[in-house]
Amino acid sequence: MDPRRWGADLRQRYRAADHLHRAGRRFFAQRGNHLASAVAFATVLAAVPLLMVLFAAAGFLLWARPDLVADLETWVVSGFPAPIAETVVPLVDATVSGRVPVASVGFVAAVWAGTTWIAVVREAISAMWELPPRPPASPRRILRDTASLLVLLVAVPASVALTVSATGGLGAALDLLGLADSPAAGVLVSLVGLVLGWGIVWSVLVWLLSRLPGHRMAVRTVAPVAATGALLFEAITVVTTLTIGATSGSLGGAVFGSLLAGLAFLFAAARVLLSLAAWLATADPSTPPGARPPGPRRPSSHPGRACPPDAPAAHADPPQPPGEPR
Repeated sequence: MDPRRWGADLRQRYRAADHLHRAGRRFFAQRGNHLASAVAFATVLAAVPLLMVLFAAAGFLLWARPDLVADLETWVVSGFPAPIAETVVPLVDATVSGRVPVASVGFVAAVWAGTTWIAVVREAISAMWELPPRPPASPRRILRDTASLLVLLVAVPASVALTVSATGGLGAALDLLGLADSPAAGVLVSLVGLVLGWGIVWSVLVWLLSRLPGHRMAVRTVAPVAATGALLFEAITVVTTLTIGATSGSLGGAVFGSLLAGLAFLFAAARVLLSLAAWLATADPSTPPGARPPGPRRPSSHPGRACPPDAPAAHADPPQPPGEPR
């Protein structure tokens, strides 16, 4: 059988197959792989100043607790080979002494890189909707991107902390019941961690897909798609974790294997995000390219009746026949 004819018959028989075909065509027509690479690069770029902020936070913690400095240096000397320990111990001292300039530069760079990341992700998702590129950033748009960044910076760590607390509390409860050493307890704790991690990814995807493009979508429309995407993210995370564990037997494998696995994870995650956006953008086969989803209706001049967004105003001049003067 001809594969094209078989594919056409499959799309005619199943609406989901036709939707998947439209989403795939939209993804590749809009150069989804190139956009996913841009999102992955912007993520790496935004991670560097964030690491600077974390580095400075560790410096302030060690400055406030000098006893931790001595314990940390003792642990490094006893746990690492002598050449590595001789390199790490001065780094600890530099962390404490350089905490203020690193925090200042890192904070400014983190805000810039974070707003850039938000803008890149927005443009990539909007491209799946075939929306035209936006003009250069205005002060209002920069403030909105900064607010979006703050929402993510607060929501994601809080969700992760909640997950860690829940799994730790479950482990403590099983320990009190004397079930911590049973195989079922380990499976239960891992399953709870996966479910809570899925919930974190789902909430982030719902927010990105419903708020970041050039329009707002209903959460009830985005939620099922984000749920599937969160499952794919969890699968990618598991594969990445297994890959890092398999390549960490040697020093070269631990360094380069972890680096390549991390980059592959970012690229795959970006592809999943843009594929979900393409799926949402092609939900209605009759929607023309570049069209926005139905938004809130404008109030009509007649009470109790609403006008569609692109309906003409009620007081507009009627069309004139050709050749008739106004």
